[in-house]
Amino acid sequence: MELIVSFERPVRDPSGYFRCAFHLTGDYEVTQLAAGVDEVNALIFALQMAGALLDYLNDSRYNGKLQWEGGSAKQSLPTICDHWPFNKQPGE
Repeated sequence: MELIVSFERPVRDPSGYFRCAFHLTGDYEVTQLAAGVDEVNALIFALQMAGALLDYLNDSRYNGKLQWEGGSAKQSLPTICDHWPFNKQPGE
């Protein structure tokens, strides 16, 4: 089983915001868009969305067997949950 994640260059849409598409191809295929106020914000959000999707698929579809070339799936892309402020304990 192989999944490939690819990211497009962020582009400005007619409303003035930036969109960054990412594609997951292989055994499971999907394309999603992330939006941001600038190119960097859109790309970071796309990375987080892809990381969250891979984390979800690893648990729900692949029974924790996904592996990143550099290690376990948990060491791959950042997820939105990694930066969620309510996951921290007071003083962290």
